[in-house]
Amino acid sequence: MKTILQTCDLTKKYKDATVVNGVNIHIEKGEVYGFIGQNGAGKTTSIRLILNLLNPTGGHVELFGEKVTNQNIYKHLKKIGSIIEIPGFYSNLSGQENLEIHRVLMNVKDKAEINRVLELVNLKDEKNKKVKNYSLGMKQRLGIARAMLHDPDFLILDEPTNGLDPKGIVEVRDLIVEIAKNHGKTIFVSSHILAEVEKMVSKIGILHRGRLLEEIDKQEFQNKSKKQSIYKVSDVNESMKLIQKQFNINQMTVDGDMLIVKNSDEHMNGLITKLLVENNITVKESKVVTPSLEEFFIKLTEESGEAI
Repeated sequence: MKTILQTCDLTKKYKDATVVNGVNIHIEKGEVYGFIGQNGAGKTTSIRLILNLLNPTGGHVELFGEKVTNQNIYKHLKKIGSIIEIPGFYSNLSGQENLEIHRVLMNVKDKAEINRVLELVNLKDEKNKKVKNYSLGMKQRLGIARAMLHDPDFLILDEPTNGLDPKGIVEVRDLIVEIAKNHGKTIFVSSHILAEVEKMVSKIGILHRGRLLEEIDKQEFQNKSKKQSIYKVSDVNESMKLIQKQFNINQMTVDGDMLIVKNSDEHMNGLITKLLVENNITVKESKVVTPSLEEFFIKLTEESGEAI
């Protein structure tokens, strides 16, 4: 598999502050990579380093298998589309006019590419509307259209759902999935909205206080995240006693009338439910859940000694 991006001990310091600290990112062709972390974790600075908008204090960046230098960066940028923070436009011009300016700047010969990307982001019917009259979600989608105009191999999106309402978040998320699935692009998307990232990526990099704590495939993350059973019962204390006595399980927590049994798969869930019912405990609800990416993130930061 072809490596699209690799960073090697990438570091950026400002006086005494280390904003990016020895970060090693690996992205292969076709992956949707979720770069997650709180605001201020160093995500945008990392992206600026990748795009050669900042010079690293230490380490280096490799794009498409080649170490990036000031001499070869423009060759690589032709194969990259990006949005950093909030995309800027000429507000008194229409969406189509903004894309026409970018088409000329990027030396895209075929004017039909504008309609292609507008249709891709579902803005074809809004192309003549002035950008100042676009919603924030529409502006984000127009930003993605602009990033896609020269048909890049690699798309870098910095917080593409930031500030959007729930409808706008779903629209942008679905668009990213569509681009990756049906247009064969490799995508690097940074976000602090972990629940949304989990729905769209195939690989996850967890950045915290400038350090990459873990880089993990989504499938590996799901396998690594131990399941737990949740029971809504009539008597949580009696339920805990029964489970502990019968199965020697001690990892249980209580939340109101909810009993949470950790490290419990579907088979164990069935055995516990049967035990409770046979002992006249009313089981109002019983389900097996996998910890979310948010829970995984919190646990990882706590284990690192750098909790939130």
